[in-house]
Formats: sequence, structure tokens, C-alpha cells
Amino acid sequence: MSLSIVAATGDKRAVSAISVRDEGNISRLISEIWVRDENNVPRQVWGGASGGGGGGGGGSYTAAANPSFVSGAGSRKVALTVYTNQTTIEVAGGVAPYTFQWVTEEGWDVQNLTSAVTSFSSSVAPNEIKTQAFSCTVKDAQGNTAIATVQADVSNYYNGGGVGDL
Repeated sequence: MSLSIVAATGDKRAVSAISVRDEGNISRLISEIWVRDENNVPRQVWGGASGGGGGGGGGSYTAAANPSFVSGAGSRKVALTVYTNQTTIEVAGGVAPYTFQWVTEEGWDVQNLTSAVTSFSSSVAPNEIKTQAFSCTVKDAQGNTAIATVQADVSNYYNGGGVGDL
């Protein structure tokens, strides 16, 4: 497997999504990275929830996109904008209310930048497939954060002609 960073936040120093490619060259998103310290104690170093939270049921929590893979397709002999199906960020733990902030990627649109429910779109040329990882930072009422990731694919399957193709 190879490891590649596929998205970063605005200043390009904070990683917001990581993917690996398996033997079939299929991209898989990673939501957490754990390491063991010198005493062999596991410690999370990336993803999932961060921050402590004190009192009132705070503490760590998780956020996950459901589904974690969304897609959309069309077929036209010219470029067209293709929209994916929706994904919803599901939060477990933390203290409500939560805020949501999606990271935008060049050449793509996020339909609802500050919502738990969104979809994505991009313009695709004939016979083109685009894939992009997106991340959403979730913040609870105590300021704790968690990051959820989703992969989006859009395709224009135009193959050069056929009845009904535009």
C-alpha cells in the first residue's frame, strides 16, 4: 500500500484527509492514525476527536460521514456538472449543539458548507471520472473538534454516440 495526503486545510500544513491505495489501486480513506509510545500505550495522533471537554458530558466524541462514499454520473458529449448523492455527518458524544464546516476543494462545489447534510458537484468532460476526498470539521458546544471524511466520485460516461446522447 502507498500512503498519500489527498487534502489539506487552508494553510496546507494541517492534514484534513489521508488515503491509501490498495493492491487494486482503489483509494481508501483513513479516519484515524494511532501510534504506541515508549511504554507501548496506544495514542491517537490524527483524526477522530480531539480536545478534552470537562463537565457536563463533554470529552472526546466522534464524527463519521454516512455514507462515506458518494457518487454521481451523467452522459453528454460536452462537459456537464454532475452532483453526488447526499452524505450526512453523524456525531456520537460531545455536547450539542454542533457546528459543521466542510473544506472546499478546487474544481468542486460543496452544496451546504455549514450543514451536517451535503452533496458535492464538479464539471466533468466526456469519458472523465473525478475523485476527491472531502473533510468536515465538527465542533461541539465546548469547543472540542472531530473530523469526518467522505470520498466523492463524479463521471461523464459519454462514449461517442448513441440514441438519446446530447
